[in-house]
Amino acid sequence: MNALGADGKITQALFVSSVVATLPILLSQDFTVMSLLNTFLFQLMLAIICYLADNVIVSSLFSAGWSIVIYSIFGSSLNGQLLHHSLFTYDIENASVSSGGTIGFMGSLYTTLLLGIALFFLYNRLKHLNETES
Repeated sequence: MNALGADGKITQALFVSSVVATLPILLSQDFTVMSLLNTFLFQLMLAIICYLADNVIVSSLFSAGWSIVIYSIFGSSLNGQLLHHSLFTYDIENASVSSGGTIGFMGSLYTTLLLGIALFFLYNRLKHLNETES
């Protein structure tokens, strides 16, 4: 991301880093098109957060917090890995597209909506920042 971003191609840098960070989901036996899309959107959100904060630790902490909430508190599987002890229980017996199926919350329509809203605001912040610098 830094190499492309240094050439002033920040949009390309954010896109390429997000695609590369999304590729490991293809190794999961339970991945779906929705989980692939949501993972890409999540990685794009992390890349934008990293760029805006100018600090990889901020985006890493955000990612860790996201995983802890989904996995340890709500009990949803995380990329196909199910935790058997959590604060709440996630039932995959009746899992659907809205709940993410066996892949968990990262494969749900709710995540797509949540990430879409977050990316809308982050993109506007990024756009405003770039207009201010110009």
